[in-house]
Amino acid sequence: AWYGCELAEVKAGQTIGIWGAGPVGLLAPMWCRFRGASKIILIDCLEYRLQFARQHFAANLLETVNFESEDVIKAVQRLAPGGLDGSI
Repeated sequence: AWYGCELAEVKAGQTIGIWGAGPVGLLAPMWCRFRGASKIILIDCLEYRLQFARQHFAANLLETVNFESEDVIKAVQRLAPGGLDGSI
């Protein structure tokens, strides 16, 4: 998760998209928050993972998208009108 943030060059004030809410994807929001991201969008198809993330990680910065119930492109455009600054 930390290395993903390094590769995405996460910085303060950025909007970051995270694809996958497995073990690494669930820890990435914590490191994004630590590095100062202002908004995090977590994308997965398993609702229990997304719910867990909302309850435990960066809840005030975190938005979730279930790609089985909504179109990811439209959701990201709605949540980050200017686009993502980076993705993991």
